[in-house]
Amino acid sequence: MSPLNGNYSYYHIKVETLGWYNIDILLNDLTGNQKSLLTVRIIGTYSSTMDLYLAVPSQRVLGQGGLLETKEDLYGFYSTDGTINLPQDQKAYIIAMGEKGDQLVYGVQAFTITAENRITVSLSKITKEEFNNKMKSLSLDNLTITAGDSKHADEIRQLDKKMPILDSLLKPKGCNCDCLLKNPMDTTSHEKTI
Repeated sequence: MSPLNGNYSYYHIKVETLGWYNIDILLNDLTGNQKSLLTVRIIGTYSSTMDLYLAVPSQRVLGQGGLLETKEDLYGFYSTDGTINLPQDQKAYIIAMGEKGDQLVYGVQAFTITAENRITVSLSKITKEEFNNKMKSLSLDNLTITAGDSKHADEIRQLDKKMPILDSLLKPKGCNCDCLLKNPMDTTSHEKTI
């Protein structure tokens, strides 16, 4: 499975783990781990710029999620069919974050692990300060996830505001076609002969 990898334009998400393990540690024969199903459906406003994590504090495991093979907006961890070894009856969190336009979106869902886990996470817009406070409130010992502005966030936001003005200046008056969006390497003539 390919983990989601948010290539954010406006934000920088920093994940720091001290003494936490990658998700493949769950493959080891740890007491209490059993083959389980874990699928995640994301609802709310978001784009493909997103990150998804599974945190299991009792075993200090953090793993990144990705799209399942069904490609029906279902996500999982480790395998493409949603199966994974998990410790039963332990608290876990699904943490989702991403961008929608120039807004940060976030959702978290706590759950107790069973043999079949079908989790829904609702994303909503949030400020980076609210995001950082919510992540701290999870009290995940030696695991911090923080959001800050990306290196060029201010410049990108300024350009975004200028784009409608530039578009109106470039497009001829009275033109309501998308001719300016055509590939400039296209040699097809758009002129009409009368």
